[in-house]
Amino acid sequence: RSTLFPYTTLFRSVEPIKEHKEVTVDSKLFDKYIGSYQLRHPIAIMAITRDGNQLFEQLTAQPKAQLFPEGERKFFLKVVDAQISFDTDAQGKVTQLVLHQNGKDMPAKRLDEGEAAAAVAQSLASRDNLKLGVQAFKGTRYSEAVEYFKKAVELDPEFPTARLYLATAYMSQYIPGADSPENKQYAVSAMEQFNLVLKANPKDLPATQ
Repeated sequence: RSTLFPYTTLFRSVEPIKEHKEVTVDSKLFDKYIGSYQLRHPIAIMAITRDGNQLFEQLTAQPKAQLFPEGERKFFLKVVDAQISFDTDAQGKVTQLVLHQNGKDMPAKRLDEGEAAAAVAQSLASRDNLKLGVQAFKGTRYSEAVEYFKKAVELDPEFPTARLYLATAYMSQYIPGADSPENKQYAVSAMEQFNLVLKANPKDLPATQ
């Protein structure tokens, strides 16, 4: 399935792509949309760029996808069932975009150049720690994996995949029936993280199992 984000189900399409009608708009309007926008759940930067008469979005670590206009401030994607709209202030300046998908409206604040660079670095650092944690986890180095996943969550507290892996790494160290304080703490820590995942997304099936 097509997604807008590689490590989370947040942007996964759960329904067939709906039909949207493309309309013709003055491509000069695209210039005011160009920039970087920060989604918070999880942290990710969406870059909006223009190539001639076409407008594109590119989420952190993802390929570009063309945006098709269905209005002067409303666009849709064809690779996944998602739409993007742009909000402006009283002076007509774009202040944020809103990603519409799976019945959710996810705002993304527009960033200046310095803010965008810092946010991209933070997002990528979180995902780098996730990757290292997954490698350690697959090698059954659970204590090492925990440290990487904790760093990923510290960098991006709204990163559900990292938090779910953290919970699983704790649980993988738990020994049923063992009565040591350390063993009990593994179970407690795992449940804390699973509950945080479910609090953010009650339908997260792996966290319920």
